[in-house]
Amino acid sequence: MLRLKNRNNSLNLIRLILASFVLIYHSYFFLGFETNNYAYILRLAVPCFFVISGYLIISSAIKNDVKSYFKKRFARIYPAFLCSIIMTMILFAPLTFSINNSGTFDIISFLKDSDLIKFFIYSLPFGFQNLGTTLINTPATTWNGSAWTLKYEFGCYIVIAIIILLLNKLKILKKNYVKIIFGLYILLTILSILDFAINGKYNDNYFNKHLYTYAIYFLSIFLGGSTVYLISENLQTSWKILSIMLIFCFIIMRFMPYFIAMEICAIPMIYILLFISVKLKSPRWIQENDISYGIYIYAWPIQVVVACFWNTHSIPHNLLIYSFICMILTIIFATISWFLIEKPILDKIRG
Repeated sequence: MLRLKNRNNSLNLIRLILASFVLIYHSYFFLGFETNNYAYILRLAVPCFFVISGYLIISSAIKNDVKSYFKKRFARIYPAFLCSIIMTMILFAPLTFSINNSGTFDIISFLKDSDLIKFFIYSLPFGFQNLGTTLINTPATTWNGSAWTLKYEFGCYIVIAIIILLLNKLKILKKNYVKIIFGLYILLTILSILDFAINGKYNDNYFNKHLYTYAIYFLSIFLGGSTVYLISENLQTSWKILSIMLIFCFIIMRFMPYFIAMEICAIPMIYILLFISVKLKSPRWIQENDISYGIYIYAWPIQVVVACFWNTHSIPHNLLIYSFICMILTIIFATISWFLIEKPILDKIRG
């Protein structure tokens, strides 16, 4: 059965690996390397995050009242994110400012150069923002380059809550939820395919110019995960099914545009991830402590600082060494975030 009812699985480990994939993928950007086939695999991390969220969050939406649901969702995402903004303002940005000024730091000059209030306000809704000249000597144009997906994540939380609320109001039987959720997933995926067929462009530039495509894209993947949760009590871990899912994903990803492929493969992807989470053994510490979110929100600013130091000191670019250094530093901050911010707040919310 693929209904995960306790922590005796490796889902935290999988999310930890996915967060690490995001860091390594961004290392290509920070070092100016062209992406390759390995980078394509790393890029699967974000859609995998969304399909896992879809699987997990619909359970919370069904079991909790609206107030309790949003309280838990807000507590999981926002306090840690807010702390990462503050850490950027008081630590990461001052560090790059100092590096860019030959290791010297003058707080008055920093405050004049950086509009901290504007940065703080613009960052609150998961927005992109710079801080004066702190990003020179790096290819980055923002301090929170990974945070852009969080607004879509929270948007998915809102949509699934509204859907469940409407289904309850209409007194739809829970056994019929899957038909509606799956129907919405199919509808959104078809809309994306039609958009691609009409416009013929479905790459990052097109998505950045037409932000509604991101909303459809992420929500489609999210609902794919939700669909599997609703039928998970009847799904078994089968090596035969796993093989079919893997072959299907390989064919679709080989011949379809990336974004379309991710939507079509949402349901097979979550099956594969759940299968791995059941079969793969995970260290007890990782089962009990989820630092993946901390890695996700701290990786980018830490990579900015390391890239700034790297470039100002003319250190030869090495993807492996750069990623390793950034990973170690990020794990430290993510672990601190988990034990000082995330876990205490979640424990309090859960009572």
